[in-house]
Amino acid sequence: MINSDIIAQYLESKNTTLNEVLSTIRQGIPDDVPFTTVFYSSAMEGLGTFSSDIDVYVLIPKDQGLQYQRTYNSGIGVRVEKIKKSEFDIEYWPIARLNDFLRMLKKSDGVTGDFNTLKVFMRLNTGYVIRNENSDWDIHFWNELQTVKLNNLIAKRFLLDGRSMYDDAIKLHRGGEALLAYEQLQRASWMVMSAANAIQNKANLKEKWIAKIFFSTEMGNDYKSSYEESFLSAFSVPILETRFDFVQNLMSELSFRGS
Repeated sequence: MINSDIIAQYLESKNTTLNEVLSTIRQGIPDDVPFTTVFYSSAMEGLGTFSSDIDVYVLIPKDQGLQYQRTYNSGIGVRVEKIKKSEFDIEYWPIARLNDFLRMLKKSDGVTGDFNTLKVFMRLNTGYVIRNENSDWDIHFWNELQTVKLNNLIAKRFLLDGRSMYDDAIKLHRGGEALLAYEQLQRASWMVMSAANAIQNKANLKEKWIAKIFFSTEMGNDYKSSYEESFLSAFSVPILETRFDFVQNLMSELSFRGS
């Protein structure tokens, strides 16, 4: 199913239409200000179903002094819009800030940048884009986004963080902190599996999908039994050793592949 159909089907289930959502967004932005809207659903990546919630991102030239229900350091903020009987969280981003983050990401080779911003870039790259104005005010950003190998940068970032968490888990394990070691190993597992997903062009920054994506891949199939075994008796020493082996072996393979 193509992205536009996924969005249309979701909105139909909410008894509303794409035009109604766009009209609501336009009402909150001055008439002379251009904007671009991106709709994202996990169903676009073969995850979830058509009823999975959609995320709505609005790109604007600069902060328009809008009132937000929630604000973030990275984006401007989120407005909660009620359309008929449904509420939509709409996240607003100034294009200049996105350009700055993109330059920083490229310059650092993926090492810097918060995960929320990385997630937004991935979703903008995957989502259904609607440009509401006949102008090229944001074309530079879209051109630059296409030149960035997001999967490669994300793989490097996650593998780096995974190694750090793995080292922390070793120290905790040696110090007799089995529970804390296991929890840190779980975080390390998510990180290295995320890196593996990215290497295989299946990057997704939502924790609930990491293992599902990984074990659906050829690489993941080789590690499935050891991952499942490490859940059987959560905090025993042999099970911890199995999880250490899982993380270490996967990190070694990713390093060998040059991430």
